[in-house]
Amino acid sequence: MKNYMDLTGRVAVVTGASSGLGYEYSKALAENGAKVAAFAGRADSSCFLLPS
Repeated sequence: MKNYMDLTGRVAVVTGASSGLGYEYSKALAENGAKVAAFAGRADSSCFLLPS
């Protein structure tokens, strides 16, 4: 079955990535191969985006 969400080689910019839809979109995009530039308005909650 073809993966229609293959985003390998793509870059996505997500604002509001610290919570809610922005957070979920960031995860989904990354899980499907995109490189994600995620931005959050609250500095205290944006550290979750760093790779472990």
